[in-house]
Amino acid sequence: MRGLCQTVGIVTTVDRGQCRGMTASSITSVSMDPPSVLVSVNKDASIHSAITSSRRFSVNFLSDVQEDLSRIFSSEIPGEERFLHGEWVKEDGCPPELVGALSVISCDLETTSTFATHTIFLGCVRTVRLSNAGYPLVYMQGRYHPLREKGAAA
Repeated sequence: MRGLCQTVGIVTTVDRGQCRGMTASSITSVSMDPPSVLVSVNKDASIHSAITSSRRFSVNFLSDVQEDLSRIFSSEIPGEERFLHGEWVKEDGCPPELVGALSVISCDLETTSTFATHTIFLGCVRTVRLSNAGYPLVYMQGRYHPLREKGAAA
């Protein structure tokens, strides 16, 4: 699957007042009616139980100038400390939303399915926030790749 090019996002949730987030590329649109999205999360990830408990999550799709955030949210930096990087909107009880993300899709957890080491979280879209922040951050073959047009400035 290393050859599959995927847009990179940060999946976030909040549970018992604690923000959790992780970098993910296993994010897929499921349906337009109702609008729905799935994310696949390793059962050992700290965000796993938080999504299960809160029953809400957001997907913050990153632009190609946000590679540093992708690395931070896939690092050993603990939960809340990750949110010291970047600018986050944290409304009471809502998953954090990244200011400057290409888009943010907030979902209510509809159903889950477990397979091997991962749980697939299927969410019904509550809100979508779009920006004109640039080009998406994509990941393939174990590294990030630019999608800019030739000659386009960063």
